[in-house]
Amino acid sequence: MEEVITGIVAALKAGTALMARISDVYMGVGPGTASYPFVTVSFYSGADRALISGGWHEQTYTVKCVDKNTSVLPALQVQGLIDLTLTRTAATISAHTTLWLRRVTPIEYQEVDGEDIYWHCGGNYRITLI
Repeated sequence: MEEVITGIVAALKAGTALMARISDVYMGVGPGTASYPFVTVSFYSGADRALISGGWHEQTYTVKCVDKNTSVLPALQVQGLIDLTLTRTAATISAHTTLWLRRVTPIEYQEVDGEDIYWHCGGNYRITLI
């Protein structure tokens, strides 16, 4: 799974319009020192490749913007850039061929911590590999 996350992160970092709007892309969670907004990529669901011999397989990854803001609009704009970047770029995954990478469900929710509001906007992206 790590090579898939690494490939998705690389594809996102290659998106110049996306990178102009965010501080960085992280695997899993952003560090406590991260500047907002940023993007995270994490495994969501799918077949365990260790149990599959050959052929194609599908996995789903959560890719989302995290923004500390009173308005959801900046995070939604980044969500759109994530979608454009991933659907227009062929993610290069080590030792695999990417057949399909598309958002299958959107994500939009907020967290409130005292006076701070954190928006999470993105989606679950399904990738099909051989």
